[in-house]
Amino acid sequence: YFAYEAASNSTLKAFAKNPHKWKHGPEFKRTDSMKHGLLVDCLLLTPESYADDYTMSPFDSFRSNDAKAGKAEQKSNGVEVLTNDEYIKATEAVLALKGCEVAKGVILSADNQVVAVFDCEDNKRRVTRCKAMIDLVSTRYKILTDLKTAADASPEGFSKALSNFGYAHQAAFYLDGYNLASDEKDKRTGFNFLVSENSEPYEVATYQLDDEAIKYGRSEYMRNLTLWNDCKESGDFPSYTSGWQSIDLPAWAYKSEEI
Repeated sequence: YFAYEAASNSTLKAFAKNPHKWKHGPEFKRTDSMKHGLLVDCLLLTPESYADDYTMSPFDSFRSNDAKAGKAEQKSNGVEVLTNDEYIKATEAVLALKGCEVAKGVILSADNQVVAVFDCEDNKRRVTRCKAMIDLVSTRYKILTDLKTAADASPEGFSKALSNFGYAHQAAFYLDGYNLASDEKDKRTGFNFLVSENSEPYEVATYQLDDEAIKYGRSEYMRNLTLWNDCKESGDFPSYTSGWQSIDLPAWAYKSEEI
């Protein structure tokens, strides 16, 4: 999936932030929270691939030279190296997910890790080959579900994550992509999130994204896809600004001053 050349949700979001930085910047590095999330994904959705994708380190951390060298060697072979603590945390998160009746019902009634490859038109009717890896495709309802790990799975906390990480962008992109790639008669319109907190006791929450948020996400990814094609056609990959422009304090700064 990762080697296949096509526009993805994560690529379009990263590109739109700064096309110049995306093209000329250093290779993307995963954070510890991303590593935890991918491990939870693997253990819950595709446990059969764990032995191929991961190995355990004999060290408790990667601070020593021997630990760093061993990790680098394994990563060069495409294998992620884990400490025992990292594995235990992910395992406990998976147990919490399986212990939640709602989450368990979603997992048992869905196909896991479905890849959609599709051709999508941008706002100028140009066709782009795209791809999406969808965590859970329901076999009962016309919905797709994505598994997320989060620092705060509460309604307030995850609502902020929706905005900060562009999850509405992802929801619309995945829905449209799946509908374009599949031969299902009735199109899918709903998108759900199965959320696992990334610290003990690994609380679980389940959310259905509002239609308005999906509509907003669709306008976002279409704008980003159009920018993607504009830059590739022109060969011009702009940075944050192309000249002097005004800037102001964020709105919340003024509100706090009034208090």
